[in-house]
Amino acid sequence: MLTFDPTTTSGVALAGLFRTWCRLRGDDTEGEVSRGDMMSALGATFQNLGLVVGGPATQLDVPADHQVFTVIGLSCDHSDTLYVAHVIPGEYADAGAELATSEDHFGQWAATFTAPSADAAADMARRQVEDGALDGHTVVPTEPEEALREPSPAGSCATPSPSPAPNADPTLKWQRLAAALNELDNDGFALLFGDRMGAETNWYPAPYVYSGNRPDAPRTAWDRKKKKWVVEKR
Repeated sequence: MLTFDPTTTSGVALAGLFRTWCRLRGDDTEGEVSRGDMMSALGATFQNLGLVVGGPATQLDVPADHQVFTVIGLSCDHSDTLYVAHVIPGEYADAGAELATSEDHFGQWAATFTAPSADAAADMARRQVEDGALDGHTVVPTEPEEALREPSPAGSCATPSPSPAPNADPTLKWQRLAAALNELDNDGFALLFGDRMGAETNWYPAPYVYSGNRPDAPRTAWDRKKKKWVVEKR
């Protein structure tokens, strides 16, 4: 019998951690789980809840004049803009139903914040989207992926990047990527590659690149909603 609510933000994170445990364990109920894989999943869960893995335990100390709010709104598909519709006391970012359709050029968006007021929580949400962070729970419409990638018509919130020319040789771009990775590795960042899965990825695996020995360093992750790689602050 469950003793937590799996529809709340923290409940979804805990449920996701357990699903990861089951996946790593396999069908054998007595199967062993890799300690390294489980530690990575645990760290990702903490990050999904807004905790800095390398930070102090005092992150859990909520000021007396703060409370938890859930900010709900629409995020523009082609720009870092959030239109706030409601701010509700409590953690309900993951309790919303996923719709089969959505407004043109917008996606349903919700996230939980600890703030002194509803207005402050709304401001934090807008800044988070402007910074391109993945910490919000973005509900992606269940449409074919190719339809989501179609260029928006005139009058939409922004113009998407043009597609590469047909038959263009991408070797130079791959060489630039390799050079950037080598430069970061030579600077001592000890790059690691992984997949994460949680509310911010709509429970689909999403790849990311991070520093194995610099917990304060930014990371590069695939944003499933924006369909592009973004840089995140940790």
